Amino acid sequence: HAGALGGFDVDAVWERIKGIVVLTLLAIPASVPKSADHRCFELFGFDVLIDAAGKPWLLEVNTSPAMGCDCELDEQVKLPVLHDLLDLMEVKPAPDFDDEEMAASTAAGPGA
Repeated sequence: HAGALGGFDVDAVWERIKGIVVLTLLAIPASVPKSADHRCFELFGFDVLIDAAGKPWLLEVNTSPAMGCDCELDEQVKLPVLHDLLDLMEVKPAPDFDDEEMAASTAAGPGA
């Protein structure tokens, strides 16, 4: 994410967003479910607006955000999040798993 976009230092904006996320997560530990075997997790969705001056603003935090893919942009954003989540959980796909086939069947809808 290096460089400038729209006249903003992208790295600096990302650092500010990461700071917002960390401070927000530090404020909510009591509300996160606990598990004795540490196999539970919660996925949070952070909605951040970047204003004309390049300052990020936290709009809301969603627990269990919608992860369905209704358009190509959804796929570009959400599929890497799911891959990262599965990597963190050390879940490996089946040897015959095909990302493209899964994306096509998801886009086609149920029963396709």
